[in-house]
Amino acid sequence: VDTGLAFDEVVNGELGWSYLPAIGPSGFGQLSMTAGRISSIENPRLTLATGEGVLNFRVADNRLLNATLGLPLPGTGEINGYVRLHDLELNDRSQVSGGIVADVAEIAVLASLIPAIDTASGRLQLDVGVTGSIGTPLLRGNLSLADGSVAVDSLGLLLEDLSLSAKMIENYRVDFDGDFRSGEGHGTVTALVDYRDIDDPYLRVAFKGEQLALINVEDIRA
Repeated sequence: VDTGLAFDEVVNGELGWSYLPAIGPSGFGQLSMTAGRISSIENPRLTLATGEGVLNFRVADNRLLNATLGLPLPGTGEINGYVRLHDLELNDRSQVSGGIVADVAEIAVLASLIPAIDTASGRLQLDVGVTGSIGTPLLRGNLSLADGSVAVDSLGLLLEDLSLSAKMIENYRVDFDGDFRSGEGHGTVTALVDYRDIDDPYLRVAFKGEQLALINVEDIRA
């Protein structure tokens, strides 16, 4: 799989794998990862430092019984996740369950991997579970961003004092609410994402505010 990313971490541990045509693959992994960096191949300055992490999984009779991931981000927090697939064929009907919990004190370490964003800051907290199938997943949980800021220099865009929250309640939609400061103005944003059709999700976004500077480049002001 071509991810466009380069990893310099070293992986150690135990790995076992077997395959029987009648029942499919079985195996396990108990792996540890040294501290290192994840970098963009096209733009090496986009780099994320990682601490010592772990990846454990167990597969039996073509089923991913469990998998867990722990990835510390030095000085900023950590990301932990787990997943279970009820078969490894990975078609739209494959059942899935899992979740991710993240507490990142400074999102700048993650934003460095997004080329469109020049700088970003803030604390991200995420606790999301997933059930259903790969074709129609159901999300539940919450996301919040506090004391945030985002800058996109190509648009002259700078959002400050940014706070954002999202709620997922297993009804194929995600509701967002937030507020921010831009230029001399203050604004609020609400959004709804309906992902019932995962290939063609519905998105509605609404902004309200006064004296907002959302685009500030030489030829355009908005």
